Amino acid sequence: MERLLGALPKISVVVFVIVIFFNEIRKGYFDNMKTFSQTFKPKIHVITLICVVVAIAGVFLFDPYLLKTLQGLPGSFPQKIADFGGMIGRNVNPWFFLGTVYLAAVVIRQRKWQQVVFGSLFSCVCASAISSILKFLFLRARPIAELGHLSFFNLSGLAKDARAFQSFTSGDVAVVAGIAGYLFFGMKNQYLRWIVLLFPIATSFARINGNKHWPSDTVMAMILGICMGYIVTNYETMNQKRA
Repeated sequence: MERLLGALPKISVVVFVIVIFFNEIRKGYFDNMKTFSQTFKPKIHVITLICVVVAIAGVFLFDPYLLKTLQGLPGSFPQKIADFGGMIGRNVNPWFFLGTVYLAAVVIRQRKWQQVVFGSLFSCVCASAISSILKFLFLRARPIAELGHLSFFNLSGLAKDARAFQSFTSGDVAVVAGIAGYLFFGMKNQYLRWIVLLFPIATSFARINGNKHWPSDTVMAMILGICMGYIVTNYETMNQKRA
């Protein structure tokens, strides 16, 4: 009974998200998905790609040093950032927030806001799903497992303590980054679009500070979320042109 009560918030979120998706399917949001998948050609700059790969490799190689450095930052301000990042990324918080705003937009019949909220939701759901797949593909040990940053494919450990071996990538960061990525590419205000990227950074710091993830786990999660935001905004742009 206690386990069921503990899982109730997550079950409620799943039901909430399914209902929202069903409503958008009914309104035709996904009607052009097949055409988009056949015609979408992302603009990838070679220099940018090389820089991203080098950055990821660098973070991965220096994971232990970066982890210790970030956890050892002095003063109360880093802890405040960690508390804030943990709050916005914790469990069901982002999902409930998006669902509530979407419901409010339906009640007041603001279709534009429904589209913005659903775009954010669609982006973070995709990012979260891919992150979950990566967790089970790589089975990386979390820092709290004390097996080092090169401990992958812990099949035996999965049966003992699954969550201790699901470090790559960070699901919490992927969710927040999915929302931020969508807003970043969808916003026209040049200042606000950069500010929203601070939210997944704060969540990343919270996960690192809590010894739950290596820095490279959070970097990959942010890249994953931002990429999903880019894809979803491009899909919506195509929908608007075909409308």
